[in-house]
Amino acid sequence: GHDDHEETEILLEGYIRYLSEVTNDIKVLHRNIANTERYVNMSMASKRNVLIRIDVLMNMATFSLACGGTIAACLGMNLESGLETTGPSVFAATCAGVVGLSAVVFAGLIKGVRRTLHARPR
Repeated sequence: GHDDHEETEILLEGYIRYLSEVTNDIKVLHRNIANTERYVNMSMASKRNVLIRIDVLMNMATFSLACGGTIAACLGMNLESGLETTGPSVFAATCAGVVGLSAVVFAGLIKGVRRTLHARPR
């Protein structure tokens, strides 16, 4: 009777110790999973920010080229301005001007974005 009671008590204490170890292991694993999840979320946010920056850069480049294309479209209409008979030098100057304007617009957009990003909130 008494020996059975002690044996049962020893078995229960062993099970309680084992359950305590398993509980601690589960808590450690849960913390590790949470830390890994935080790391993955930060990594994904960083990649998303890179993609957003590339998208903004491509949109600015497209807008700059569209500005040049608008000038080319205006000059390419079937209107007489006298420039069509002047020769290839005016064509080269116009092309250079359109490319230069596109570059200036693009540089201005980049500068504006950098100024916005580096502005400190008050």
